[in-house]
Amino acid sequence: MIENGSATIGHVGDSRLYKIRQGRIEKVTRDHSPVGEREDRGEISESEAMRHPRRNEVFRDVGSEERTPDQDDFIEIQKIPFEADSALLLCSDGLSDALSSREILKVVEEHAGDRWAIVRNLIADAGEVGKDNISAIFVEGDEFPESLGGRSVKYTAPAPATSIPQWYSKRSVAIATGALLGVLGFAIRGFMTPVQPVVAPRQIIAVSDTGTIAAAMERAQPGDTISIAPGTYAEPVHLKNGVDLLAQQAYASILTGPVTADGVKGARLEGFLIQSGAPVRITDSDVVLSRNRVTGARTAGVEFNGASGGSMFGCTIHDNAGAGIVIGDSASPAIENNVIARNGADPRARRPGLFVRSTGRPQVAGNTFADNGAEAVWLPGPDDELVKRNYFSPPAKPDRRPKFRVIPLGVQP
Repeated sequence: MIENGSATIGHVGDSRLYKIRQGRIEKVTRDHSPVGEREDRGEISESEAMRHPRRNEVFRDVGSEERTPDQDDFIEIQKIPFEADSALLLCSDGLSDALSSREILKVVEEHAGDRWAIVRNLIADAGEVGKDNISAIFVEGDEFPESLGGRSVKYTAPAPATSIPQWYSKRSVAIATGALLGVLGFAIRGFMTPVQPVVAPRQIIAVSDTGTIAAAMERAQPGDTISIAPGTYAEPVHLKNGVDLLAQQAYASILTGPVTADGVKGARLEGFLIQSGAPVRITDSDVVLSRNRVTGARTAGVEFNGASGGSMFGCTIHDNAGAGIVIGDSASPAIENNVIARNGADPRARRPGLFVRSTGRPQVAGNTFADNGAEAVWLPGPDDELVKRNYFSPPAKPDRRPKFRVIPLGVQP
């Protein structure tokens, strides 16, 4: 967890966390293995440990026996500084057994400022010499690319696991789950939305199905959380600066009124089933939409307009009459690790899962597209990299359409 300039790590096993700063790479975690202990004590070198026949043995793991989180010799917890000019690499032993720390550092320095290139090249290099599966997550501070002479690529959200709706096919579930576990790796920047000034003590405001969200929003101050009990809420929901709106139970709190954010910074909407019939409309805002289901909208499921940034991850956008997600004006949100399926199916006006008509540069990665009415993505210009960064499950019928279609800005399809 990264917060207020520090990183807190809970660790079991032999996956590793490296810290990279000012041209140096440091292994933060200790391998819970006999060979790893010998390497940490300096009895054998890194290269000897990588070649050791017992390097895959571990003495701490999750699952072989029942444990409690606070049990001694189970989860190793430590806290380290996370400076703005530093980066963290979390990886499985499929990477660290194949590439030395010096080789890892070389790839990071060569591609500083392009997190996707770092992860893809690390996995490709490790795959050439190793036989194990490989997972990697690269996280960087705001000033890290510049500290190595690179140019930053905007990212604002992580890539968490998502829920898959029951209507989804088993084959699609396997594809989406594989994507979300990061077998191919993924790159992100920053775990936290910008922290807003707290003008009053933080509090949790609970709302039951007999109360109103609007009244709770009126009371809430930046830094507060509004916790919504299961039930159906028909009122309009307008997000507020620095206020998190969270469902107590995923998808059991149903919003049937319009959901909007206009000029809002640092807010979060998480865990809701949204069936308002209108798009979730984000305008000139930097907010986080996470683990929501959006369905049944008469047009798009979600719209980003104006100069909106922020992020949407872990959401399921399905069965909306128009496009699943529309990004317009100069908006540039991060759209990551969502399931976008069965949108725009009206034969009179077929629409894609994602329609980008923005002059900005939204980040689109790790999403699974399936069974949308038109091509998976409409873009203002060709982008082969987008195809590499996302996942496309086969539709119910053979589909020879390309993954994306170019719709120039200003052209109405």
